[in-house]
Amino acid sequence: MIEEEVTLTHEKTRTVGTVRKRQFRFSAKDDITLLTQVLAYNPYSVNYKEIGNTWHAVANGVRENGLDIDATRCKRRTDLLLTYYKEGNTEHLRKNANEGEYQEKENLLSQLAAAKVESEEPTVTPKRSKKRKNNNSESVATLPLLDAGSFTVRNTHDISHLGNKKQLVDLGSVDCGSLLEFLNKKIDVEAESRRVEMQNLKERLEFDRERWNVEREDIRMLVQQNQLLLQHLINTIKTGQDV
Repeated sequence: MIEEEVTLTHEKTRTVGTVRKRQFRFSAKDDITLLTQVLAYNPYSVNYKEIGNTWHAVANGVRENGLDIDATRCKRRTDLLLTYYKEGNTEHLRKNANEGEYQEKENLLSQLAAAKVESEEPTVTPKRSKKRKNNNSESVATLPLLDAGSFTVRNTHDISHLGNKKQLVDLGSVDCGSLLEFLNKKIDVEAESRRVEMQNLKERLEFDRERWNVEREDIRMLVQQNQLLLQHLINTIKTGQDV
């Protein structure tokens, strides 16, 4: 019985030893393949619930290109390359890469870093957006429309003397439809004013150009007249000397 247990333990140890895989090292081409797939699926732009599935899609993509690594390894390597890029660590980025491979890797990292920064910008969550939309709909449905011309905005100084919170203006009760109408009218007025201003500027430029052309022509004619007078004077002097 003891010999059997020893044999089983030995077999188990030998089996575990055979499961161990050789450590994988990324080459420059492997990095390019990985970054290309990451850019294609862009796991930084998806909802947090889809991040894991997206990295698995990246892993499937690199496997189709002969790179046998899992999603976790894909993410770790990508994050490491992005860290090297942000720190300006060209030594590690150039490692085992020729000039063309390095340039391609740097270009992919530049696009990926920009995509990651863009995805990290604050955005309104769908639930909050839906709730805000419902609140706006309720306010439009329950409150009468305000006259856009009578809408005024008071600063905090105007209401700072009110000590009772119940007396403060409830901004949630403002009719969003009237506010949007007022803002649209204001935008239209400003746009028309800007258009008129640009038209006036264009007309002034055309007027200045025409005036400059006229002045240039006057100067040219004056120069010609002076040249003719000078030539006539020279001829007169020569004629007097000949006599």
